[in-house]
Amino acid sequence: MSETILIINRWDDDFSRYDEYIDHHKHCVAYITNPAGRQIVKQDLARGIEVVPDITDRQAVVAAAQKLARELGPFTKVLALSEFDLDTGAAVREALRTPGVSPQQVRRFKDKVAMKQAMAAAGLRAPAYLPLGDATSAAALVSKLGLPLILKPRVGASSRGVVKVETEAQLAAALPSIHLEDYECEQYVEGPIYHIDGLVRDGELLFHTVSRYINTCLSFNHGIPLGSVLVEPSELRATIVRFTGAVLQALELTSGAFHLEVILAPGDELYFLEIGARVGGGEIPFLGQALFGLDMMRAWVDIELGQDTEYLRTIDGRRLGGFLMIPEPREVPASLVSVSSLAGKVDCLLKETLPPVGYVFDGKGGYEHISGRFLFAGESSRAVEAAIQSALDQFSMVTEHVRETSPA
Repeated sequence: MSETILIINRWDDDFSRYDEYIDHHKHCVAYITNPAGRQIVKQDLARGIEVVPDITDRQAVVAAAQKLARELGPFTKVLALSEFDLDTGAAVREALRTPGVSPQQVRRFKDKVAMKQAMAAAGLRAPAYLPLGDATSAAALVSKLGLPLILKPRVGASSRGVVKVETEAQLAAALPSIHLEDYECEQYVEGPIYHIDGLVRDGELLFHTVSRYINTCLSFNHGIPLGSVLVEPSELRATIVRFTGAVLQALELTSGAFHLEVILAPGDELYFLEIGARVGGGEIPFLGQALFGLDMMRAWVDIELGQDTEYLRTIDGRRLGGFLMIPEPREVPASLVSVSSLAGKVDCLLKETLPPVGYVFDGKGGYEHISGRFLFAGESSRAVEAAIQSALDQFSMVTEHVRETSPA
């Protein structure tokens, strides 16, 4: 059965291979994209393309969607696969009365307070928290939640805007610098952080991996490398998978992709940290492709469109590996003078991606335009972790400061 599909696209890289994921001859496919994404969309296959200057301008995207609907007829599916476009996709569905995830449902996977409320209702552990407001005081927060504390945007990704405070004085200094109504404050729970990445359809977990972070996403934003190691079969892994099932049920995520993060606290108690109803970021999808031959974006589209997903049952998920991401240099702007290749020097190294000499770091690289990205495959989690540590020990780069020119 053919569909009339609207795709909201912000990407201009491998994530935007929609022509490979969707039969554009069988289905009527239209796009709303930004100027950069316009270059990647196959114009000869699209039935309609609307370009908006800023894909985050929700009103402009909704208006473009309404224009395409008038030209092509009602859309049966709206796909918005970026973490940063889930809200916009839901708003478009609501405006066009297209079936699919609603703004209310998206909120459960975007708003950190809504997530924790769902966990509490299901009897699952999560850090104690308080939404912030105009009357919030540092003393009151410390009294109720203790120290250290985490200040976190209610809506956000990649630990952007997250602040850890160790003292009441630090908290008092931080509060005036943020928009209180956009933040929550939560208890800091000590322990390693695990991430579970998977695909679910009609309530059935079709594919999943369990990994442990080396360092944290928050520390990556402060210049500390971020790594991850897939976890071998064990009772702990099985416990994490059961916890994952309970989280998905609590949030009513029955079909789609997800990236869940949990903390293993002292006493082997699992705490929900946060979840995204999308494919994980950074090197997660690329490691899945390298180890399992799995394109998680393709699989997510297959689920969304009701296409065949039996191939997910045939994947051998027992392979072990991991990744390492080296952040941008702290002093920016900086031009890359030299960087060390680790090929042939580090065990288990599967792939490395290094920036070219002369590349200028500007402090806006996120997880993509960084100092180095590495994928690993090994016989055990221990071997992979040792390889990541070896890579950290041997990696070196030289940069030089780029003098910023003031406008004439």
